[in-house]
Amino acid sequence: MDEALRHLAAAASVLLYGALCAATWRRERRRARALAEDAASLAGTGAPVLVLHASQTGQAETIAWQTARWLHARGAAVQVKSLNEIDLATLQAAVHALFVTSTYGEGDPPDGASAFVERVMGARAQLAHLRYALLALGDRQYAHFCGFGRRLDGWLRDSGAVPSHERIDVDNGDDAALARWRGQWQAEGAHVEVDGDGAAGEAFQPWRLRARKLLNPGSAGAPIFQLAL
Repeated sequence: MDEALRHLAAAASVLLYGALCAATWRRERRRARALAEDAASLAGTGAPVLVLHASQTGQAETIAWQTARWLHARGAAVQVKSLNEIDLATLQAAVHALFVTSTYGEGDPPDGASAFVERVMGARAQLAHLRYALLALGDRQYAHFCGFGRRLDGWLRDSGAVPSHERIDVDNGDDAALARWRGQWQAEGAHVEVDGDGAAGEAFQPWRLRARKLLNPGSAGAPIFQLAL
């Protein structure tokens, strides 16, 4: 009887593992399809703005896609890639690039940039034509805070690339730092140079809050407001 139970438990474990693998495969397939649809929706004519991410847990990639959508809303053609997906020729052909990078451990590149570091960052490049901005994600509890983001920034400068904005270092998801990054691409007057027919359009205009009325006073749930802008 014990032997039969062991066989049954082993079979159940195999089935559960197979179900988990199948669920993971379906999830990744849906994710890949969604990313492909997003990429197609961001395409346009003219030289695209490269939005490049180097992610370990996925946060940098998420912010990169958000940034791409902000730029696209202003009329720019945008291309989103992992750093590992590009080579030096891609950077040399680009006019404007935005980098969103995380750091792994004590200053190491994340998985999303390991191949790029080996293939591309071993020597200086000729990138004097490139304008860029960089958002570095990190945690100050580590000695080399935003170590990879700072290293990438230094390599870009040494290669002649010109920052359109100063690097922003983000400590453990700091909202104020992330807001500064958003403000560069959403605020009135924000500008990205893009050649060709895909030139960036007008920036978002600010809205003024004129009135706010609470519609459900005393409610046990969250407040609901009527806003006049």
